[in-house]
Amino acid sequence: MAGLLYVPQIAQYTHNTRKNHLQVGNAITNYLSDYLYKKTGIRVVFDQAQSKFRQPRLVADQRGAKVTLNPKPFCFTYDSKVVEKKTTTGVTNYKYSNYQLPENSIYSQFNNNNRILDVLLANDFTEVSKSGNEIRVKHPSSNSDSSGVINVADNTYINFSSSFDSSGKIRFTPSDIVCKMQFDSD
Repeated sequence: MAGLLYVPQIAQYTHNTRKNHLQVGNAITNYLSDYLYKKTGIRVVFDQAQSKFRQPRLVADQRGAKVTLNPKPFCFTYDSKVVEKKTTTGVTNYKYSNYQLPENSIYSQFNNNNRILDVLLANDFTEVSKSGNEIRVKHPSSNSDSSGVINVADNTYINFSSSFDSSGKIRFTPSDIVCKMQFDSD
């Protein structure tokens, strides 16, 4: 079944603020799901991906059914505000966006002050070879000749070994390595 929700207020979000669009869209569909369950006893599950910001290009074929738009749709409205999350001690909780660390976070400060090679060597890696701006390293858990490569210019480690990390993460910063190796990614 296909349908559209009429939320003119959400038009304020653009491509640059699409994460807010997703949060609002998910809040609306969650509200609808709960409302419909309370009224009918039927749990309606909305596809969360449908709340993403995008231009509709194609509406699914309704197999010969006559489709008409509701000229008086229910208009959703909402109140929202940006709330800065803080720890119990009052420190701002930063959130990753675009996989970039927030400026001046403890992570970015650590990454700026520590070379990835030094951090890897301090955490049981060994240097295997060096060629230009790349240094191949090996973690003891790897059976390969090397488990990844360091990009000196970016101060990052690119992992090729599932024996080191099987989560699918490939790019590691110095702070990522310390968090993983010394604090079990906690």
